[in-house]
Amino acid sequence: MARKEEKKSLGKRLLISTAILAFIRIGALLPIPEIDHEQLTFYFQTHAVTGKFVSIFANSNTFVVGLFSLNIFPYINASILMQVLVKVIPGLALIQREGTSGERKAITRLTRLITLGFATAQAISIVIYLKRILFYWDLFLATEIILWLTTGAMIVLWLCEIITQYGLGNGSSILIFTNIISSVPSLLKKFFLKASETLNIGSWLILLLLFCIGFYCVIFLQETLCIIPLLSVKQLSKRTSLRYSKYTGIRANYLPLKINYGVLPIILTSTLFFLIIPKESMSVIESKPILSSIKFSYALIYFSTLIWFNTRYATLVVDPTQLSKQLQKMAVVIPGIRTGCTTRYFLAEVLNLLTLLSSVVLTILFFIPNIVQTIIDISSFNNLGITSLLIVAGIILDLSREVKSISLSNTYLPDK
Repeated sequence: MARKEEKKSLGKRLLISTAILAFIRIGALLPIPEIDHEQLTFYFQTHAVTGKFVSIFANSNTFVVGLFSLNIFPYINASILMQVLVKVIPGLALIQREGTSGERKAITRLTRLITLGFATAQAISIVIYLKRILFYWDLFLATEIILWLTTGAMIVLWLCEIITQYGLGNGSSILIFTNIISSVPSLLKKFFLKASETLNIGSWLILLLLFCIGFYCVIFLQETLCIIPLLSVKQLSKRTSLRYSKYTGIRANYLPLKINYGVLPIILTSTLFFLIIPKESMSVIESKPILSSIKFSYALIYFSTLIWFNTRYATLVVDPTQLSKQLQKMAVVIPGIRTGCTTRYFLAEVLNLLTLLSSVVLTILFFIPNIVQTIIDISSFNNLGITSLLIVAGIILDLSREVKSISLSNTYLPDK
């Protein structure tokens, strides 16, 4: 009986995750009291720029200030900030590496407090923006809206932690995945309606080729690893050569380095260009042909900026100095590389080469939606850009690994 209950764990996990995600989606549509949403809709219809932004954000022409409108975004901001703080502050880095479970829980509590701060700040920004729309805006209504939105954001965080613990996959990642996928049906509808009117066979073949290139690049970024062989002192004491170790399995010890460490570098690069380049200038750049000098210069500057952000972020995630010290403590060496400064320099050079390669692939992926937008005049196609594709691909791969792990554990579960 216990074996049957264990084998049903995959179905139970899937049911828990689906139910919680459906509850969050419904909660986002529950309007906050005391807000006249008809007045909001009228304002967005009469202000083209704001209406276009809202249609992109809400995936529709209407916008509801609901209980869960902040969604998981405060927690994402808090996680990014906490990741940077752990790398910058030595005390937090030491707790994360060598701290007890209780000390690591303190980092989790600190992340929740930062999430509360971000949720409050985002709620205040929404209230300030609503001041120009709502005629009956006052301090009491502002406080009420802030409390509703902040409470909703913390409830979403709690529900995501329940998914992580009892459901299938990481809660925050699954919620982000759901938010991205929810915009795909309307985007595909616009795509096929526009494509059926304007595209010929040659354009369809070009789009198919771009899709294959984008799909390959995404999988390449997510799955590619750089394998650095390692040798322990015990193996060296046997005077085993690297050539001999190929046939004896000694090279099974290795250091895997990823080619891509997340979408934060491309987010920072895109945000920087959005803040620096005026909207009128960006419209001129987008209207130019793909092979024009202006667009080529823009791509070159974008690529250089992305390399810088990618290198800095990879160094934060994988610190060559700390990694070389850990290898030295474990009495492990890289064949042909001396321990200490030589190992640190070698790891830094490998990281630089990997980030250069990932920057090239990310740049290609970034400009694929722009090329498609040139072929088909659909401005909303850029909403499903490189960041969304990488997130979706990463979450699908993580889910497949977890499902496979659960299935294998159920297969080899002993009879009781």
